[in-house]
Amino acid sequence: GDRVETNKAKQQVAAKEVTHMNLVLQHPAFQSNPFDTIKQHLKNTLADQAEEQQVKSELRTKQEAEDAAKRKEAKKERVGVKHRKKFNATRRTNRR
Repeated sequence: GDRVETNKAKQQVAAKEVTHMNLVLQHPAFQSNPFDTIKQHLKNTLADQAEEQQVKSELRTKQEAEDAAKRKEAKKERVGVKHRKKFNATRRTNRR
């Protein structure tokens, strides 16, 4: 996750992890079946991450579609202006 820069910060992270590990070791589910408990934890964690990635992906896809539509509209406008100028120039020439 986050990057730890200083030795003091590293020590704080290590102390926090040791405390957390002790809580895990004392948990009844872990004591009765450590492998199944770890497996369930990973399933839950990975499922949450997968869902989060799915949401991000959908948002990114929607944004890309909106951006593409804006670019297409801008291009239509540019092309339309070019054609109108050409058409008007042709009309002026033909009127003479």
